[in-house]
Amino acid sequence: MAFSASIFKKLIIPVTTRADKLLLFYAIVVFFGGALRKWVVESAAIGNLILMIQLFLPFLFFILRSPGTVSPFNKVPALQIYIGYLVFHIFYPMQPTIYHGMLGLVIYGGFWIGLFYYLCNRQHFFTPTLIPYFILFAAVEIFLGFIQYQLPDTHFLNKYALDTTQTIAIVGDSVRITGTFSYISGYGSFMLFFPLFMWALIRLNYSLWFVSLGIAFGLVAAFMTGSRGAVLVYIAYTCIIVIALYSLRDIGSIAGRLLMPIAIGFTVIVAMGDNPLKTKIGKAYENFTERFERGRDSGEQSKRLLWDFTYFRNLDRFPNFITGIGLGSTYQGAVILFGPSQYARQFGYVEGEFVKIILEGGIVYYLLKVIIATVATFMLSFRQPFLRALIWFSLVYGIPIVFNPHNAAFFLIGIILIDNIVWRQEQKEHSAEVKLVQQEEKSAIRMGYPQVGEIVV
Repeated sequence: MAFSASIFKKLIIPVTTRADKLLLFYAIVVFFGGALRKWVVESAAIGNLILMIQLFLPFLFFILRSPGTVSPFNKVPALQIYIGYLVFHIFYPMQPTIYHGMLGLVIYGGFWIGLFYYLCNRQHFFTPTLIPYFILFAAVEIFLGFIQYQLPDTHFLNKYALDTTQTIAIVGDSVRITGTFSYISGYGSFMLFFPLFMWALIRLNYSLWFVSLGIAFGLVAAFMTGSRGAVLVYIAYTCIIVIALYSLRDIGSIAGRLLMPIAIGFTVIVAMGDNPLKTKIGKAYENFTERFERGRDSGEQSKRLLWDFTYFRNLDRFPNFITGIGLGSTYQGAVILFGPSQYARQFGYVEGEFVKIILEGGIVYYLLKVIIATVATFMLSFRQPFLRALIWFSLVYGIPIVFNPHNAAFFLIGIILIDNIVWRQEQKEHSAEVKLVQQEEKSAIRMGYPQVGEIVV
């Protein structure tokens, strides 16, 4: 027992700072809260409580901040205006109830308060120590996803949080995997986080083999979700990150180093003949392409690409295009708990988040969102234009972070993880440069060279 305990201590680095403990707890709730909701807790009320804890945790970064930390509201005036607009919507005349507005403050404000608190206090985070935990969490999700894909839809591992809400989604003859998450969308959000996590491993100089295998397994898992959006985001993020971090010469060199081992591995797999792993990987790709082609042939995919913009052909359809009908008024949880909005009923069904946030908050809200997204992007530590543009586009339009709490959580954790690693590496490099200059100055003094301000006779 003593030997196993010592091994565990070596593998898992203790988390010491309050900020890192909160971030790790946040990650545990995001990764495994769904497991409690669908495998342990049968009560819908307790399941919703777990979700509310996840929504409130970004606020705790600010509320439970350590002494010596800086309030993001003092350093980022745009955040004051943004949160002020959310508070205004609590008492907004078109809100169904004040409770819709309060919930609106939570779902619209949590991500940004968490992000700006980090950006203003990144020296209090030390995310490299959290990497072993995230490797463990990611390995659990990938491994569990592979198992779920081989099981029937009636198996215990493939259940959703509430069995009565919907049947288990299937593509071809296989389930769409959920991992530890309550529903399919949670695993799709994990696919958003995974490329950012691989980026962190690259920056920390993890083995090329380790990162390459991680990216490969992540791609297979993305196919197993059966989600076109998850696959598109995964491939786009991975490609842009690799292109931004490596030159064409570096990419060629890496491909050359991996070519022979991949060829040997492929030969071994072919020689083994049919086996469950090979069959399921091939099936995942076939099922995904079948769904992709079916959506393309039916015209569904082209409609989805332009779905949001069709609502803006007639702006008179919006009850209030300037300031909206009330933030949180169409949120599913608010509607179930506090009732629907008459203005939302008048507008009709909306699926895309881009339309929803303009319906609820108006064009004023969207402009404020663009402003704080731009401010946040320029505060990030990494300087590559491609990567900054990727994050900015994701914040402004590409990634739903209001009505998909798992997207918001995984994107926030991913940004904090990689930004802190980059920032600490830059600080270390800068410190090394300062020490080098100081050493050169000391050497010059010892050699008797004239110093700045010294009068030479």
